[in-house]
Amino acid sequence: MKKIALFFCFIAFSVTLAASTKTIGDPKGTNFPKDGEGRVYHLGLKAGELANRILLVGDPERAKLICQSFDEPESCFTYASNRGFTTYTGTKNGTPVSIMAIGMGLPMMDFAIREIRAITNGPLFIIRLGSCGTPHVDIPISTVVVAKSSFGVLTDYDAYHEGKKDCFKITKELYPDASLHPLLVKSLHDAAEGAFPVTEAEDATADSFYGSQGRIDPEFDDRNGQLIEQFLELHPDTGSLQMETYHLFHLAKLNAYAHANEEQIKVAACAIVLAQRKSDDFLSNERKHEIEKIAGRACLEALINAS
Repeated sequence: MKKIALFFCFIAFSVTLAASTKTIGDPKGTNFPKDGEGRVYHLGLKAGELANRILLVGDPERAKLICQSFDEPESCFTYASNRGFTTYTGTKNGTPVSIMAIGMGLPMMDFAIREIRAITNGPLFIIRLGSCGTPHVDIPISTVVVAKSSFGVLTDYDAYHEGKKDCFKITKELYPDASLHPLLVKSLHDAAEGAFPVTEAEDATADSFYGSQGRIDPEFDDRNGQLIEQFLELHPDTGSLQMETYHLFHLAKLNAYAHANEEQIKVAACAIVLAQRKSDDFLSNERKHEIEKIAGRACLEALINAS
């Protein structure tokens, strides 16, 4: 009965805005701005428009593609904010679930998690399905890497302007939820059925796409020529290199510290390997979309079975 009630709550709010971008009304307050309807500033959502089980992706086209796995995708709630967030809310096997495209980088993850928490009550189950490069020589493109831990590769801005050569900080590891992570691993293995490899590995989350991921750009003095080798010495099992997962794990921890686990945010993350940084191979768009569909369905299955 609870699932049915939640479903009809979403239907009551449902307005199809698929191709449109909406702005919220005049914000009130500066610490955590919302408009008169209670819509948060960046997501553009209010309470009741978002499920407590959420799949986060970067690409809005990926969100739209995976949304087709909903029970009734043509009638799901859809909202595109003017700050780059697109949200779909519907049901999967009768369970309310949302898919949100958040764009790229640590700030977008920060907007997403903090504002999701602000308009929901009770436990949250959040999985990230991203894309990544891999610095691991034995992991091919098309692999889905599930993050068994994540560490940050962060720019030390002062170091550049003080003439130092070591301009990056490598953090300690953070970990996914102990129950959601294995559920995601199993769901991906079950769904893949040989269509793509699935592996567990450490994740490296960089604060940029170029400098802190070790890409060499002759136009800028990034001082990053040895960066990948530097963090592989500390974390030789690094299988994914991307820009969001560490901050997702970090915010889940901060929420737990603040609420003594009363309203836990349970998180897990995986990413499709698009780029093999050692061999320089890159995955085709057609193959990427095939994997997105299957892996997306697997992530939704893990979410609706989480507890």
